[in-house]
Amino acid sequence: MKKYLTFKPIYYVFAFALIIRILIPLTDYLTSHSLESFYNTDTPSYISTAVSLAYSLEFNNYKGEPEIVRTPGYPIFMVIGLLLGNIELVTIFLQVILSFMTVFLIYKISFELFKDELASFFAVLFASIDWVLILYTHTLSTETLFTFIVTLFLYYIILYFKNKTLRYIVISAILLTMSIYVRPIGYYLPIFFVFSMTAYLFFKQELTKKVIVHLLIFLILTGGLVTLWQIRNYKETGYSKFSAISDINIYFYNACSLLAEKDGMPFIIMHEKLFHSIDINNQQMQKRVQDYNIIRSQGLKIIFNDPIIYAKIHLLGMYKMLIDGWFPDYYKWAESNVGPIDGISGLLLDHGIKETFYILSKVHRFELLYYILYYIGVILFYIAVMTAIIDKRSNAGVFALIITALYLWVIGAGLGWVMYRFRHPMLPTFCILGRMGMAIIYKKLVRYSKIYE
Repeated sequence: MKKYLTFKPIYYVFAFALIIRILIPLTDYLTSHSLESFYNTDTPSYISTAVSLAYSLEFNNYKGEPEIVRTPGYPIFMVIGLLLGNIELVTIFLQVILSFMTVFLIYKISFELFKDELASFFAVLFASIDWVLILYTHTLSTETLFTFIVTLFLYYIILYFKNKTLRYIVISAILLTMSIYVRPIGYYLPIFFVFSMTAYLFFKQELTKKVIVHLLIFLILTGGLVTLWQIRNYKETGYSKFSAISDINIYFYNACSLLAEKDGMPFIIMHEKLFHSIDINNQQMQKRVQDYNIIRSQGLKIIFNDPIIYAKIHLLGMYKMLIDGWFPDYYKWAESNVGPIDGISGLLLDHGIKETFYILSKVHRFELLYYILYYIGVILFYIAVMTAIIDKRSNAGVFALIITALYLWVIGAGLGWVMYRFRHPMLPTFCILGRMGMAIIYKKLVRYSKIYE
């Protein structure tokens, strides 16, 4: 029987990961004395649909109309808390458990891929203290549940490529479908995943008839299960897509960022302007469905009219998604001195390198040093990620991690501010590959140092 936990300090890291995930929401609640400290702007819409599911077995919004923006994955998860009498505390408790299980899965995946205890240990250590993973543990939103299911999907798809058994591909398909029902951002991931894996296996000369059949089963299963919800939406409201959140994102975020850039206006101001220009929420369902189709069409038209400008904005979003928010409140002091900024990348993009150095040194030299070390640390981390990717032990399982993270990176980068939120489901991959890369670099340095002794 395979033994994973042979490196004893790992037990202490697991214990620390669980304790910190319990203490932070507990402290937050005891200091605020309010369950609303766990809310964000999306929380009420999830609670209203959860209440509808729990008490009427229908997926309706607060008006009693069929809900087509939110999908049922997270509300079903919240129903447990409703039935137990406290939706907030029970849901946060369950998210603490899921976040801890995500850390454990990071260890399992890392060891399964590389068979390296040191790399697996540091992957878990990094995941246990990652601020973004911890932050959304005590926020009533989809991030923790979505990341757990995606990570579990990655674990089983890695087992599939190792064993090539139908059971693992079926489990993987069901898990990926579940993640889409939690957050529709993964809607096109099955197609992208199958296409990419087929190309990779063909290039590696590992593509067999058996694997082709299994990948087709994977695609049919995910596509069929997702289509069931589209059929529900069409029958209930006449809306034929999986979720209207895609229409909202295209118009109020993707197109909005382009309009803000062209008008020289802050994103948040343009967002509010567009939001108040069309009152979708107060329309009757039939008119609302029409409006969702209209804003989608208008949003795509705005983007396609200026594809080069939008591509530049999207690439900047991808950059900020990787760079910003690795530590909590690390730029609050700068906001008080130079006004609202969008992280360290916001300073650089708005003021340039020279002016950014001037601003930071004018405020306090310690902050300038902090920013420099922060940037160096992030760059070194991604160098470590790339080191693991090009390592000779890289295989189909590693490629599955990469293309899943790549998809989430490209799709999530166009959705406005707070970019680190969209990095959340990519973090398990970063933890695994980054720490493996660090272990490879460390072992090479040790080997070279012994040569020159």
